[in-house]
Amino acid sequence: MLGFEATPVEQPKEGKVELRIFGMTCASCSGTIEREVGAMPGVIAARVNLAIEVGQFEYDRNCVTVRDLVDRIEQLGFDALLADCQGRNAQLESLARTKEVAEWRRAFLLSLLFAVPGFLLAKVIPHFDWGLAVTDLRVLPGLRLGHVLELALTIPAQFGVGGASHTAAAQWAATKGGSILGTNGAWQASSRKA
Repeated sequence: MLGFEATPVEQPKEGKVELRIFGMTCASCSGTIEREVGAMPGVIAARVNLAIEVGQFEYDRNCVTVRDLVDRIEQLGFDALLADCQGRNAQLESLARTKEVAEWRRAFLLSLLFAVPGFLLAKVIPHFDWGLAVTDLRVLPGLRLGHVLELALTIPAQFGVGGASHTAAAQWAATKGGSILGTNGAWQASSRKA
């Protein structure tokens, strides 16, 4: 017999990966990631730590890849990067955080465009004689101009600026956390005032 005896090297069937996850704001976010990624075929375990923004995943290499895990997390509305102990991803993490901060800042400023006029219309203007005369104008029986204007300001804020939350709730059943139900309930209650 010539040569050397060879045996195939078997790759371990199970893989483990640690991902940095950005964009989580509450325990509901981390719970959604654990639940949705954990339900993927081939995922053995999914653990997400909100405080340090890290997810640890065990998976079957024959069924799922790291790219599949990252794609699923991104479909849920979060950003995910491979965790790197040496910190080589620091620049990517910084860019991801900068992007998230810019998105939240934009949403905040846009919401101010509706919130400030809405506040003035509901709480300040009616205290002046001229303001009360304008807001009390009847558009239809039982419907005043002030209420129509307030509704016109709250609908874009609730469903425009807050639209991303509604989209996530519709796609991934995030209403289990109750945040969308709460904001919609408050909006509906404030819209019904007479």
